[in-house]
Amino acid sequence: MAKWIGEIALKKKKLITGIDKNIVLGHCDWSMKNMRFIDENIVMVYDWDSIILQDEYHILATAASTFPMTWDIPVRIVPTQEEAHDFVINYERARGKKFNKTEWIKISACVTYYFCYTARCQVSAGDIYEGSFIEALSGMCGDNYLQV
Repeated sequence: MAKWIGEIALKKKKLITGIDKNIVLGHCDWSMKNMRFIDENIVMVYDWDSIILQDEYHILATAASTFPMTWDIPVRIVPTQEEAHDFVINYERARGKKFNKTEWIKISACVTYYFCYTARCQVSAGDIYEGSFIEALSGMCGDNYLQV
């Protein structure tokens, strides 16, 4: 059942490893339990074990792939293609510098690879449900989740 996921992942992995890295400090666990809000603003991020030095594109892709995920409230945990794309656009604005085409391709490849990895885990666990990463990946338009 998951052969098609592996084929997508292999193509994306070649893109991911072929683009120069841009190492930054980031947080890799976007679960709501690690955030403190005042009104609608994040004012504190917890879980310092999740702070890492890593390629900015990987950190951003993980965040764009997982930002709606929480187990604390009943919400859809997988972002749509539009939501993931908008997340990167908003990050780009906050960053104050636009990504070039090559960077966008790497970010999109990283997002797509993340979806493949999670979809494979879901297949292995038999965790197939409406709104899963499997469903999102199989229904994506184009061959990159960010449509780049």
